[in-house]
Amino acid sequence: MTAAVFEQADFQFYEDGTESGASAIGSQGANLVRTTANPFMIRIEATVTGMAANLGGVLRAQKNGAGGYVAVPATGGVGIRAFDSSNIVDDAVTTERLTGPNTFVAGRYDDLATATSNVSIDNSPAEDSEFLFSVELINADINDTDFFDLRLYNGTNALDTYTVTPRVTVDKPASALELLRPMRGLKAVAAGAVEKPQLHFRLEPAVSAPATLHFVKSPSRLGGGARR
Repeated sequence: MTAAVFEQADFQFYEDGTESGASAIGSQGANLVRTTANPFMIRIEATVTGMAANLGGVLRAQKNGAGGYVAVPATGGVGIRAFDSSNIVDDAVTTERLTGPNTFVAGRYDDLATATSNVSIDNSPAEDSEFLFSVELINADINDTDFFDLRLYNGTNALDTYTVTPRVTVDKPASALELLRPMRGLKAVAAGAVEKPQLHFRLEPAVSAPATLHFVKSPSRLGGGARR
């Protein structure tokens, strides 16, 4: 008999929520842009051809398209980790929320960075299953526009085919210091008649203290030349 061939066939991102009630983000098969302050869920559809086989779902991620796929951990270090959601019990069964062509068989949910219980997926009749994971981005370990590609593994083994690979791209807000940098050398003019002195200021970062504002009083300029 032909060996089982697993395929990652489709996906959908969701806001953190219950298994059957979490709000979808975008459309099925659409990638995600996400801030670091908001956990989210990724639902992956798996199918099998050849013969029935068990699948114990593990979520793996690859950062910025290089380095290989590593298991999403329970703690920090790679920029993404499992999120222990209060809305679902770990290893709970999943319901069908994706549009697929085959008969649905319940999958499993994980939020503790462990393999789910095995799910038996058959090809006679053709079946598909859905595996759901709660994850979050770690602000300290990532930069703006970093991205993670996500794949379902069967324990430590890659699936045979990845027709789709969901991607989440980091939207990291700029820090206060980064927002101030464009202001360096900024000039401001005091309100009033042109004969009044003008105030010019520049904002410079200090080494060990907050940025210092320097005011310089200079003659006003009239018609592009120095006032006589």
